[in-house]
Order: sequence, then C-alpha cells, then structure tokens
Amino acid sequence: MWRYSQKVHLSSQKVQRQLEALNSEQKQLLQWALKGFPEEQIVAENKHMNKERSCLESREVELDRQIQESHEVAASIPKMEEYVQLVQEKLTTLDFDMKCFALDMLNIKVWLDGQSMEITGTIPVEDADVVTKSS
Repeated sequence: MWRYSQKVHLSSQKVQRQLEALNSEQKQLLQWALKGFPEEQIVAENKHMNKERSCLESREVELDRQIQESHEVAASIPKMEEYVQLVQEKLTTLDFDMKCFALDMLNIKVWLDGQSMEITGTIPVEDADVVTKSS
C-alpha cells in the first residue's frame, strides 16, 4: 500500500512540474506574440498548449482522487485488523453448533469431499466500500 501511495504522489508531483513548465512556455509564447511572430503559429501553439493543460489537469484530479482513496484505505486497515482479531478471539470460544451458526449467518458454505475442501461466501460489512488488493 505504501509503495502504491508513494508512486501516486510522485506522479502527482511530475504532473505539477509539467503544468509549471507549460505555464512558462505559454508566457514565452505571449512574448513571441508581442514581438510579431506569425499569428497563426501562435494560435496553433496556444491551442496545443491548452489541450495539453486540460489533459494534465484531468490527470492531476485523478491522482488527487487516488491519493485520497489511499489515505482512506490506510486509515481503515487498523479497524479491519481489530475486527479480525475480535472475530478470531470470539470464534475460539464457540462450540461446533455456534460456529456452524456463525458461518450460516455470514453466508459461508464449506464443502468437504475427502480429498479437498471448498469455502465460498461473503462477509457483509455495513456502510463499507469494496477494497481489492493486488500484488
């Protein structure tokens, strides 16, 4: 998670530097216009720069969203770890029937065939978003 967050921050800084460079280039373009460079070249270059600025600004908004999401995920990890610890502690004190009841309440099904085991189901979490982690 930290590595992903660091990459997003670095990408955001890169976009900010590109926007600063674009601002400088547009100031230079204005100076060229004042010095009498051909108007059609100035207009075409300015149009190109504005299109590039729009793309960079969209990218910056997306990166800011990703940064915010990574902070929210990082903040929720301790809560999830605490919840898992609590469930682990509670499960050790339950008898077989209560464990079966808990699995049923969580809509978790376990199939055994002597050779293999299959576990399917979902754990409902109130007011939560789905978070996936890939490696």
